[in-house]
Amino acid sequence: MRKHQRGNALWFILLAVFLLGALTVLLNRGSSNTEETGDVEKARIEASKLLTYTSSIQIAIQRMLSNGISENEISFGNDVFQACDDTPIQPVGQNTLCTKPECEVFNVGGGGIKAKYPSEAILESSACPTYWKWGTMAASVQNFVNIGTPANDLGLEVFGLTRAACVEINRLVGIDNPGGDPPVEDDEPGATYTWEGNYAPATGTIGNDASEIEGKKHFCMERQGQGTYHFWTVLIAR
Repeated sequence: MRKHQRGNALWFILLAVFLLGALTVLLNRGSSNTEETGDVEKARIEASKLLTYTSSIQIAIQRMLSNGISENEISFGNDVFQACDDTPIQPVGQNTLCTKPECEVFNVGGGGIKAKYPSEAILESSACPTYWKWGTMAASVQNFVNIGTPANDLGLEVFGLTRAACVEINRLVGIDNPGGDPPVEDDEPGATYTWEGNYAPATGTIGNDASEIEGKKHFCMERQGQGTYHFWTVLIAR
């Protein structure tokens, strides 16, 4: 009888150990799923904030144009968005056609927009590359395929987002992520990159590689050959 009781006790101990192990696995799996869900939700929230911010720049530009500022006068000069060596990407005064506060996007007397980086939660976390800091925003002359006429357009780029943020941006604006990944596009810039008030400089062509972004005014893409993720929005379509 005692042998039988000892056998039963051993069996219950082994069963308890097995159940404890199974419970631990389930808890760890649930914790992992919760963390992944939280990361996706955070990326979605911050992506939405970025879309709102860039839309406010678009609205500010339209207001400036309606107040008599010409397209060529518009200036994106600021000392916030910088290259890796801490120099401004688009310094104040870069567009020499802008001679008053009313034509400056990042001036309370003009567009009234405060230059600021997106949340670090949606930016690359690796060391600064050889050119721009992650999250830098810059306006440039580009040719967006099937947007307006064949003439060059004015676009705004947000440099160095995470893949997760890029995917969420596209979901929010209705862009397909083929195979679950952002579209891949070769948008390497031309010789003169940032906006200087002239549509004539050499530009990149965007939308001729990835059909998902052709004719779209807002999208996020992977830069071909670099594996970095960039958000683009068309500020002025021509």
